[in-house]
Amino acid sequence: YEELASDRICDEYYGVDVQVASKQISNKSEDALNYIFITDIHFENSKDKQDVALYEEVTNIADMAKNDTNIDFVVVGGDSVQGFWDSKDGWKAAITKIMEPLKNCTKPVFVLVGNHDDNAYSTWIENYSEKIVSDLDWKKHVLDPISPADIVRPEGDPNAKNYYYDFEKNGKTTRILCLDYNDDRFEFDSRGEVTARKNYGLYHEAQIKWLAEVGLKGDFDECLVFSHADMAADQNSIDTTTAGDLEA
Repeated sequence: YEELASDRICDEYYGVDVQVASKQISNKSEDALNYIFITDIHFENSKDKQDVALYEEVTNIADMAKNDTNIDFVVVGGDSVQGFWDSKDGWKAAITKIMEPLKNCTKPVFVLVGNHDDNAYSTWIENYSEKIVSDLDWKKHVLDPISPADIVRPEGDPNAKNYYYDFEKNGKTTRILCLDYNDDRFEFDSRGEVTARKNYGLYHEAQIKWLAEVGLKGDFDECLVFSHADMAADQNSIDTTTAGDLEA
């Protein structure tokens, strides 16, 4: 098997778990589509042993993907950072640090947003808007430096956190759909500073409609759909054709 860590700090914290997680999957082959999925890192950018271990884990994951020719891409499932900072500067430092190894991965990396990633807990939303990470912040500090340049967002929303990417391998196209499970939407200015709440309680419906009418349609052979958590919509808000396509 491939070790994620030898005698470094990961062994102290994760021991057998690290060794089990690092075993090469038996059915991995050149013909299959092989990817690494990691999620809920909850990095705090501290000097504690746990954060050192988390950074090392992500570094080892990036190295494994880069050095193994059978690994096609990496998916980060959300909650990359803990999201309890007093300002966006703390968030920027943490997200930049934990994404640093993945930036140098050389394989495509797809990052999803989780409920901790926007630094916007419910008691902060109205009174502490300067702390909230906007869609533009996420684009500038996560998707632009990490994910492929040609990801496809919903038309008319260049900063959207949901997108798809068509991965070509061995004459087959696999559509990778990355969703934004968060239903709390914010308006923001040209600097990315949040100015108001927007479409709270409606975004899931719009995104599910996008998924049915755009994301799940097109010229591809298979698809993979990723989301940090489940989403919901009022069935009555989606027309019969869309609902039928989504159910199918």
